[in-house]
Amino acid sequence: MRVFRLPCWLLIGLAARASAGETRESPAAPDSEPARIVVTGTRDAQAARRDAATAKVIIGREEIEKYGEATVGDLLRRLPGVTVSGAPGSPGEVKMRGLSGAYTQILVDGERIGGHGRNRAGPIDLIPAEMIERIEIVRGGVAEFSAQAVAGTINIVLRDDAGRAQTRLRPGLSEVDGHVSPQIGLQNTGRSGGLSWLFSANANQRDQIADQMRHSLDYDDSGALETEALTHREVTQRTRDASLAPRLTWRLDRANQLSLQLFATHTESEAHGDEHTQALFGTPKAATAHEDSSRERDLWRLGGGWRLRWNDGDTLNLRLGLNGNRERSSTLRNEYDAAGSTSSISDNQTTVREQGSSASLRWAAAEGATHTPAIGAEWTDNRRSEQAATLETGAAAISSNDNLEQRELNAAAYLQDEWRPFETTTLTGGLRREVLHSHTQDSAGAPLIARYGIWAPSLQLAQKFGEAGATVLRSSLARTFRAPRLDDLSGLTVRAPDNSLTRPDRSGNPELRPETAWGFELALERYFDAHSMASANLFTRRITDLIRRELTLGADGRWVSRPVNEGQAQVRGAELEWKLNLTSWLPAGPVLQINGNYTHTQTRDDAGNKLEDTPDQIANLGFEWQPAGPGWKLGGNVNWAHSYTVRLSDQQTRSVGDKTVYDAYVSWAMTRDALLRLSGSNLGGWGSSSRTTAETGGQPVADERIKVAGLPTWQLALELKF
Repeated sequence: MRVFRLPCWLLIGLAARASAGETRESPAAPDSEPARIVVTGTRDAQAARRDAATAKVIIGREEIEKYGEATVGDLLRRLPGVTVSGAPGSPGEVKMRGLSGAYTQILVDGERIGGHGRNRAGPIDLIPAEMIERIEIVRGGVAEFSAQAVAGTINIVLRDDAGRAQTRLRPGLSEVDGHVSPQIGLQNTGRSGGLSWLFSANANQRDQIADQMRHSLDYDDSGALETEALTHREVTQRTRDASLAPRLTWRLDRANQLSLQLFATHTESEAHGDEHTQALFGTPKAATAHEDSSRERDLWRLGGGWRLRWNDGDTLNLRLGLNGNRERSSTLRNEYDAAGSTSSISDNQTTVREQGSSASLRWAAAEGATHTPAIGAEWTDNRRSEQAATLETGAAAISSNDNLEQRELNAAAYLQDEWRPFETTTLTGGLRREVLHSHTQDSAGAPLIARYGIWAPSLQLAQKFGEAGATVLRSSLARTFRAPRLDDLSGLTVRAPDNSLTRPDRSGNPELRPETAWGFELALERYFDAHSMASANLFTRRITDLIRRELTLGADGRWVSRPVNEGQAQVRGAELEWKLNLTSWLPAGPVLQINGNYTHTQTRDDAGNKLEDTPDQIANLGFEWQPAGPGWKLGGNVNWAHSYTVRLSDQQTRSVGDKTVYDAYVSWAMTRDALLRLSGSNLGGWGSSSRTTAETGGQPVADERIKVAGLPTWQLALELKF
């Protein structure tokens, strides 16, 4: 097996030197027994989850570090109720509870990160996992977060506790199909008087290989087969990124504290692809094709805060933020006929700029015997501009997205109170008012403005039973909403180069209303000890003003896809989760932890159709084994998603096959300050398979089957502390 080659031996040599250096400084007594390292990372996260007034899943630093992932997207795949589209190791859309990513709110330190784009999806794959302190999944709506969270909220909390002075270095290597890529991470923390700091820097290179086989059938207007082709597509992509995240905290006195945090990342990628088409019937559009694409992105977020704490414990928090994003991408595609002559050339150039600002003010009373009220206000202003140009076979074909200007203003105010009528009972009630103003333009460039406001009440109950509150019953009722995509609100129409039922033009709808939803949750949690728990959760959402895309054939003979508000929808589901420490069942010495979760969701509109292109059932089963020997740990996880079929529109249907992904890791704590970790993801080489069919008037239009091969990825990392 080709794994790492020469760079691997250099990394192992560095590890051996670190191990030897530690041994010389602190020799172990010859009669001493090997130290038994107990799993401790889940204790704080589990205790925080048990004692939280609202229902949430908390993933701590220990669990984040297990598999050595480079980005947030890889981490989220194993969390309860969460799926990430695309192959492991590649960027994808984060989805929760059988709904699309548009229903999931993703926050960083409780705030939306810049670079959301037209669909409001945050670029979380740009956040290095090394910078994350914990991840919180908030299942129900709460007043302190935006109500744009029909499926739930994922809050990524970055490291901010300086702790003791320390430097951490994490060099590493990753390998996929013989391509070796370097990675490195650095963290430094310290204090000096009232000033504390935390500095994080990361740099990564990732190689990705996509091998796709597409079997396509196209039919004429009478339903007769016109072409049948088998196309092999292979793409190689290399991505490089570098990020910085310094944080400074000044404690001016016992009452006043100032903080300043910057997150900045630069990403650039290049991809090269080749296609070879075998004609099985008729004459396909192209026999071969070559495509080159590049993308460069700069994203930054600057935040500052002031916290005032009075002697009675009341606190006032003021937070100000600025963010920016610049993205440039280009794609050049050349298609050739069977004789090798150029049949078409497509050149696309896109530049996107985004800038935004935010402010929030929150007052919270000191925790009282029965009440802990809080009140706050928030404001955000985000602007986006896009310039796009397309050249088709030498002739200018201007996209309707050329020189697009968009802006969105969001203002919110809320009040919340944690009421403890009894020592074991907590009721958290809140009311939030959000107002959104979206500015876009029609096909002539004239401004269009959409305004809407949402009242979002919420109520959560946490009732503890038994000794030390080891059993917790939770329930919640909340109103949430999903705002339309900015593109969906515009009056522009984006013309597809090869217009057809499966490749329609896309148009907006300025009259579109936001979806609103009432959601109910009921959960029972049981905490057995510091490392073991089990929970069962039932949830439902009733969505009104459902947004669906409607396909119509215009008078000019072109197919157009347009969003409309269409009826209602129901979401129902159940989630199971367990973390079991089986150490007490084993002979003295080893430690065994079993973790897992299972989610079953049903999403249906009024006609009984499945809502989204996501699986209804997902599950994870993992373990961590710690032998009695000195410092070894090994573990693994199986991620499974069930096959499904969904109607994309009245004319299109898509079927997706099962997914099974195997991950594993082994780590060796050579000393107290040096750890070597080897991890593998997608060890079974899972790819993906899907079939999309289209018909109109009972006649077939297209039938496409796609299979994407998967490749395992290996990572080797050395973690050092100084």
